[in-house]
Order: sequence, then structure tokens, then C-alpha cells
Amino acid sequence: MAQLKKVPSSLVEKKCRDFLESRGLRELKCVLFPIYFKEDLDRDLLYLISKTLQEMRNGEVKTVSI
Repeated sequence: MAQLKKVPSSLVEKKCRDFLESRGLRELKCVLFPIYFKEDLDRDLLYLISKTLQEMRNGEVKTVSI
């Protein structure tokens, strides 16, 4: 998902959580990474995503700062 204007992460988390619950997808995990600058994409995001998912419970929605 891409959002071109800045919105509170809590609002995005709520929308994702509501979507997962409405579809009965309680076993899925949702990780959100706000990207503000092109340089944010240069980090090792795959490692960070993998590590974060391993630490999360099923049905959890989490925003991670990079």
C-alpha cells in the first residue's frame, strides 16, 4: 500500500486491523514501514521485515520505524 500524504500510523494500523478482522484473516501478520526518503529504501529491509515478523504474533499489526 502506498499513501502519498502523511497520515498517523495509528490510523493506518486500525484500517489494516479492521480489514484483516473483517475477512477472518486472524492468522496473518501486517508490518508497516513508513518511507519518507529514498535513502530509507537503501537499508536492509528484507532482514528487518523477517526479524520483525518472527517476533510478532498472528493477527498483529505493527508499525516499524526505519
